[in-house]
This record gives sequence, structure tokens and C-alpha cells, in this order.
Amino acid sequence: MTTLTKVEHDVLAALLKNADAPQKKIATDTDHPEAVVSRAIKTLKEKGIIRVRKRAIDIDYRAVGYVTSGFFLFGIKRKDPKALKEMVSFLLTIDEVIEIHQMFGPEHDYLVRLMCKSNDEIDQIGGCIKAHELVNNDSAYTMIVAKSSRDLPGVPIRLLDRAD
Repeated sequence: MTTLTKVEHDVLAALLKNADAPQKKIATDTDHPEAVVSRAIKTLKEKGIIRVRKRAIDIDYRAVGYVTSGFFLFGIKRKDPKALKEMVSFLLTIDEVIEIHQMFGPEHDYLVRLMCKSNDEIDQIGGCIKAHELVNNDSAYTMIVAKSSRDLPGVPIRLLDRAD
């Protein structure tokens, strides 16, 4: 796994928030000189952590230690707007949750994508979600991805290791 310096971490966080931000804005937002930001972007590319495209940044999950992808599918006991908002707020507190999809169907209300370091970690996070009082455990399923044809960019920046 690649360890990031504080500057690399800060720059990557800024790029994930706004991939097309000019380096001057990133420098202002991160409180690092523009030349340092430029070097950090070059280093992140060289390390294979990012590939900068027009308006997007792709992240190599494996380079930062996240090798296991999974999904958690579940329904909730109450469907009122307050319960739906509470569930999303709860899911947003889990660092490994990288996508939340609200769905319409008779049994399942959410499909959550997870990026973790191991199968066990996916099971633990599934258990954590399942333990929430709103989750209907009869409709809760954890699925570990065996193979992906295409991975989409995105990993929560606070999950990346950082050298201080």
C-alpha cells in the first residue's frame, strides 16, 4: 500500500472535491504553495494513485490498500422522509461507504457500495449497518464482489493513510 505525505493527502482531497480546480485554487484551499501542489499532483500520477482526465480523477484502489469491494442491500422498517434522511445520515458516517443508492421496490430501499481492505471488513460493516434500528434484517444482504468489469472512480479521502 502506498503511504501519502500530508501534502499529497491534502491535494488528493482537494482534487476529489473538485477535479477540475486550477492548481492555484488547490494551493489556496490546502494552504500549500502552488509549486508544491504541482509537485504533489505529479507524484500522485507517478505513484499510479491518480490518473487525471478531463473533469475526473480515477483512483487505483489497490495502490491505497482497498482491494475488496462489496454491496449491502437492505430495506428499512419505516419509509417516512425522516427515517430515510436518518438512514442516509447514518450511512454517511461510515468511511468505507462510497456510494449510497436509494431504490424503489417492495423489499429493498438501499444499495450501498463499500470499499474495504478485506472480506472480513465488508462483513463487519454489513453487520454494523444491519444493527441499525431502522434496518429490516429480513431483507438485509451483504455481497462481496468477486470480479468487476469496470470500476468507477472514488474513494473516501479520509480512508487513505497519511504520513504526518
